[in-house]
Amino acid sequence: MAVTADADLPSASDRLLIQKIAARDEAALGVLYHRYYPRLYRFVSRMTGYRGAVEEVINDTLYVVWSRAGDFRSDGKASTWIFGIAYNKALKIHERARKHEQACVSEDILIHEPDSGPDPGMRMQHEETGLWLSAALARLPASHRMTVELSYNYGMSYNEIAEIMRCSVNTAKTRMFHARKKLRETVPQLAEQPGLDGD
Repeated sequence: MAVTADADLPSASDRLLIQKIAARDEAALGVLYHRYYPRLYRFVSRMTGYRGAVEEVINDTLYVVWSRAGDFRSDGKASTWIFGIAYNKALKIHERARKHEQACVSEDILIHEPDSGPDPGMRMQHEETGLWLSAALARLPASHRMTVELSYNYGMSYNEIAEIMRCSVNTAKTRMFHARKKLRETVPQLAEQPGLDGD
C-alpha cells in the first residue's frame, strides 16, 4: 500500500486524513487539527462562551477522532462527524455550567471576536449589530442557537445539522423557524437598549 508523504498531507482530503489517523498517523492528526481548529473554536465558543471550555471541547473532540477514527463511515462526511462529536462535548459542558449557574454574561469571560474593516464608521456599525445579534443568540436555547450557527456560519444543510445534533430533519427545521422568529423579535429590542453599544 502506498504511503502519502508528509508533504502531501496538507492537501489530503479529510476522509484520507481520518483513514491515516485510524492507522495511527500523528502527522495526519496534526493536519486535521490545524484545519478544523478555527472552525471548531468559533462553533464551540458560540455554544459555551468560555475560553477554557472551548479548548477543552476541541481537545476532547480531537481525542475522540484519534481514538475512534476506525469507526468513521467511509461514505459519511468528515465535517459532519467531527462537528457531531464537538456538539456533544460542548453540550455536556453547557449543561454542566447551567446547572452550576455559571452561564452568566460577564465581560471578563465572554469571547469577543476581533473585527476588521477599512471604514471605522462601518466597522463600528458592524460591531454594534454583532453585539445585538450575539446578545439575541445568547437568549436562544442552545439547540436553536447551534442550529443557526451550523446553517449560517458553516453552510450546513438540514440533513447535516440533524446528523450532528442527533435529531430529525423536521426538528432541525422547526428549531430554525423558532430561532429566526425569536431573533426577529429580540434584535430590534436590544438595539433600543442602552449599554449594548459600548456607551
